[in-house]
Amino acid sequence: MDLNTVLWILGRATGMVGVILLSLAAAMGLALSMKASSPRFPRWLTTDLHRYVTILAVVVSVVHLVVLWLDSQSGLSALSLVIPFISAWDPVAVGIGVLGLEITLVVWLTTRLRDRMGYRLWQVIHRTASVGWVLVIAHGLMAGTDTRATWAIVTYAACAGMVMGLMVPRMVISNRTGTRGAVASDARGAGSAHS
Repeated sequence: MDLNTVLWILGRATGMVGVILLSLAAAMGLALSMKASSPRFPRWLTTDLHRYVTILAVVVSVVHLVVLWLDSQSGLSALSLVIPFISAWDPVAVGIGVLGLEITLVVWLTTRLRDRMGYRLWQVIHRTASVGWVLVIAHGLMAGTDTRATWAIVTYAACAGMVMGLMVPRMVISNRTGTRGAVASDARGAGSAHS
C-alpha cells in the first residue's frame, strides 16, 4: 500500500468521523439550549461533553484538510483549503466544506471569548453553528467518494435525523417564548454553562 492510498483512506475516514462528531456536537448544543438534563447527567457534565466533542470535531476536520493537502492525487492546494470556492477540483463542494469548517471555527473561538464579548453577541454568532453543520453535511454528500455506499447513506441519515429531530422542537420552543424570552431565559442559565 503506497502513501497516496493511505492518505486517501485517512482522508475519507477523517471526513466521515468529522461529520459524525460535528453532528453529535450540534445535537448536544440543541439539547442544552432546550435545558435538557437529568439527574444522571447534570448540566455541567453535558456542557463539558458538548465542548469537548466540538473541539474533537474541529481537530479531526483540520486533520482531514491536512491529509487531503498532503495527498498529491487530491489536487488541492493549501490556499484552496482556506479560501472557499477557489479549488481546481470541484470548487463548489470543496468551498462549501471549507466555509462550513470556518463557521464552526468562528463559533468555537467566540465561545472561548464569550465572557468578554457579551452573551447576546455570542448567542447570535453561536446560532450560525447550524449553518456550518448544514454546509459540512452538504460537503460530505457532494464531495465524499463513499456517498452512495449504504453505510455512508445510513450515517448521513442518522446524523441528519439526530440533529433535525432536535432542531424542530428547538425552533418551536423559540417561537413560543419569542426571541427576547429565550434570550433572557438562556442568559439566566448561562453563568455556569460554557459550551
